[in-house]
Amino acid sequence: MSRAARITGTAIRSACRRTARRLAPLAAVAMIAAAPQALQAQEAGPRASDSPLARGAGATTSSDTVRLSAFFPPGALTLTGKTAQAGLDVTNRARLMTDAGGTALLFDELFGEPGGDRPVGEDVAIPVAGAGDKQDDGARYDAWGAKRNPGLAIGEVAGVNALIWFFNEYIRGGNFTSVNPRSWWFNISHGFFYDDNHFKTNMFAHPYHGSLYFNSARSNGLSYFESVPFAVIGSFFWECCAETHLPAWNDWVMTSLGGSSIGEMLYRAGSTFLDNERAGGSRTMKEIGNFFLNPMRGLNRLTSGRAARIYSNPADPYDRIPPNLSTFMKAGVRFIGDRSTSESFESDTTITTAFFEFDMNYGNVFDDTRRKPFDFFQMSVQLNFGDTETVGRLQIHGNLFTTDIAKGENSHHVFAITQNYDYANNTALEFGGLSYGAGFFSRFKMSETWTFQTNVNIHVYLLSAVNSEFAFVGGRPPNTERFREYDFGMGPGAWARFGFSHRGRQVAGLFYRFTFSETLNGSAVNGGNTHHTVQWGGFQGVFPIGRWGVGADVTAYVRRSSFEDAGFVDIKQNVGQFRFYGVFQSF
Repeated sequence: MSRAARITGTAIRSACRRTARRLAPLAAVAMIAAAPQALQAQEAGPRASDSPLARGAGATTSSDTVRLSAFFPPGALTLTGKTAQAGLDVTNRARLMTDAGGTALLFDELFGEPGGDRPVGEDVAIPVAGAGDKQDDGARYDAWGAKRNPGLAIGEVAGVNALIWFFNEYIRGGNFTSVNPRSWWFNISHGFFYDDNHFKTNMFAHPYHGSLYFNSARSNGLSYFESVPFAVIGSFFWECCAETHLPAWNDWVMTSLGGSSIGEMLYRAGSTFLDNERAGGSRTMKEIGNFFLNPMRGLNRLTSGRAARIYSNPADPYDRIPPNLSTFMKAGVRFIGDRSTSESFESDTTITTAFFEFDMNYGNVFDDTRRKPFDFFQMSVQLNFGDTETVGRLQIHGNLFTTDIAKGENSHHVFAITQNYDYANNTALEFGGLSYGAGFFSRFKMSETWTFQTNVNIHVYLLSAVNSEFAFVGGRPPNTERFREYDFGMGPGAWARFGFSHRGRQVAGLFYRFTFSETLNGSAVNGGNTHHTVQWGGFQGVFPIGRWGVGADVTAYVRRSSFEDAGFVDIKQNVGQFRFYGVFQSF
């Protein structure tokens, strides 16, 4: 192309942009006027389109599409909204077009340069993200319009490692990051061990680190299962090549698999923030909220331009806000009594602290019509004020596979394969781990407004950590820098939950949980001959007042630690907790 032709093309595009901005108010009026026709077309039923729903791939003629033929040639612009809200979406788009920022973004799609996230064809559309998954570009884009890009994900995983290594080496001044090829070979040839990091570092910080690896892939268009290997490989390269310490087996498990639990939870939670159809300050705040929850996804949306571009939200609500999402916030006071006894000592501790808890039930295991990994999960995070740690508890239990066992008029039974991440670090309990299990869910309809639900789960911990009074005995193990105050182990576990719900909201419940941990790595003397059993159970009740309510629960924690070697005495720890709180159903 000659220089004159390029100059002429640039001038034409600039003129088109200016003209488009002047015509925006008229186009908005046309869109509002077209709303009744859109709704009328919706009532007549959808019409199939022979061409792919665009990301620039072609035109669409479905009933949830309004063309501005009054001001633009046929095929010049297509606006697509949700079928169930065609008229409302058209009105909102008219408002967005008259918004200065929205106008620029919208018409940049029409008159901008080809390329970017979505190819620009001769018929440009605001795409329905996730629509046309069976079309050619369904394999190249995810439901949010993110292009499938494993190569970029690999680069971002390497970038995460490089950035954290740089921070530790040059800002923090760590003594474990002066690596070289000789240290790499030493680590690989000597294999894995168990490290001595603090409990919150190994069981909380490292899984969060793994979520960055995971979401480097997830936010580049890959699915849940496709993203897990990125966390596994990213963690392995950190363990072998970014530290002078020997690779730690506990770090690899919790960073990669614990990281996938936290990563998918953050990805789904961030999706509830995002709204591609908004503009202005509210859009900015939503993007900031998502960036805070999921930095890798926020970074990819920012660098790709999707954080500012106006286009349709995912067509499937399970990719954004599932129909059965519910969230609860609790704030109140907790009273704890801790008594530990053995043949040689006895201790009693009583504390009172304030707490805040946020619970999310993402979906409904009985009513969900889509059952991909983590389409249903339960998450609970508790912040304690005045306890040993502020983040006192984080639990994420997600379904990887779900299927119906039996379904009748008054009962429904479901089977699921679950992935369970647990972290508790407070005066009442110090326990963490990653497990996989088989879950059984049942719901019994008692009346039009009351139901009784049960959930039984049998699982196996690939890795667990339990506090131990004797982890330090026998001196510090090789390649460690401190005495670790807990034991690493693995073993079976189970829980049972029973609850009564009124109009879909649980008002009373009973729960019990049991975990057995056979120590894999404990004290230097008694490392493999310790058995921990941890049990906790109790009941809770909530009196709802609209979306508000008041509630209380009582929980008992019991730990029994048995030691086979002579010189060690068995430990009995009994902890009671009572909580009183206000409740708000925020969603």
